[in-house]
Amino acid sequence: MKIAIARAECIGTGQCVLSASEVFDRRDADGVAELLDDARTATS
Repeated sequence: MKIAIARAECIGTGQCVLSASEVFDRRDADGVAELLDDARTATS
Protein backbone atom coordinates (compact mmCIF):
# COMPACT_ATOMS: atom_id res chain seq x y z
CA MET A 1 0.00 0.00 0.00
CA LYS A 2 1.28 3.46 -0.87
CA ILE A 3 0.44 6.29 1.50
CA ALA A 4 0.49 9.92 0.40
CA ILE A 5 -0.39 13.12 2.22
CA ALA A 6 -2.08 15.97 0.36
CA ARG A 7 -0.33 18.68 2.38
CA ALA A 8 -2.03 21.52 0.54
CA GLU A 9 -5.38 20.07 1.65
CA CYS A 10 -4.38 19.23 5.24
CA ILE A 11 -6.22 21.41 7.76
CA GLY A 12 -4.30 20.13 10.77
CA THR A 13 -7.12 18.50 12.74
CA GLY A 14 -5.00 15.47 13.60
CA GLN A 15 -7.57 12.90 12.52
CA CYS A 16 -4.94 10.92 10.64
CA VAL A 17 -2.78 10.72 13.79
CA LEU A 18 -5.77 9.64 15.88
CA SER A 19 -6.69 6.97 13.32
CA ALA A 20 -3.19 5.65 12.61
CA SER A 21 -0.58 7.00 15.03
CA GLU A 22 1.86 4.30 13.94
CA VAL A 23 1.89 5.85 10.45
CA PHE A 24 1.27 9.59 10.90
CA ASP A 25 2.59 12.43 13.04
CA ARG A 26 2.05 16.18 13.01
CA ARG A 27 4.75 18.79 12.55
CA ASP A 28 5.16 20.97 15.63
CA ALA A 29 5.56 24.16 13.62
CA ASP A 30 2.24 24.11 11.75
CA GLY A 31 0.35 20.91 12.64
CA VAL A 32 0.48 19.55 9.11
CA ALA A 33 0.59 15.76 8.83
CA GLU A 34 3.73 13.85 7.94
CA LEU A 35 4.64 10.19 7.59
CA LEU A 36 6.73 8.60 10.30
CA ASP A 37 10.08 7.18 9.14
CA ASP A 38 8.99 3.59 9.91
CA ALA A 39 5.91 4.03 7.71
CA ARG A 40 8.01 5.30 4.80
CA THR A 41 10.31 2.29 4.82
CA ALA A 42 7.45 -0.18 5.29
CA THR A 43 5.53 1.15 2.27
CA SER A 44 8.49 1.69 -0.09
